[in-house]
Amino acid sequence: MKKEAKKREWFSFNNALVFIIILMVIAVLRAIVSTETGTVSAKIDLEQEAIDVLRTLTNKNMPTNVLESNELVAERVESLYRMDYNDIKSLAGIKSDFCIFFEDVTGKIVTINGVKSGIGSSKIHINGKPCE
Repeated sequence: MKKEAKKREWFSFNNALVFIIILMVIAVLRAIVSTETGTVSAKIDLEQEAIDVLRTLTNKNMPTNVLESNELVAERVESLYRMDYNDIKSLAGIKSDFCIFFEDVTGKIVTINGVKSGIGSSKIHINGKPCE
């Protein structure tokens, strides 16, 4: 019984919030590091795309939804992981590359049922490993 409670703890509202913040940080970091355009509008576009990815992942009417009652659902994360990257991009309506990964409140990357370093583009590296 304690094992189930501990396992459910990984998928709490607080961890979902951390997940949302991570997406936003990735968008901002990509905007800062971006050397292609270097314009403020490109940074704003990337931030908007991060918000669009977040909406796609949290919209209960989308096949990419990973939340239930403000908690991450492992089966939905697995389903998202199995989806084609370009399909996710298309559903989110974004142009840039992205990586979705999960951290606990201490900043450690969390592996959820086979989702190793993340979901997204292998061009993006998380802790030295490509996101895939």
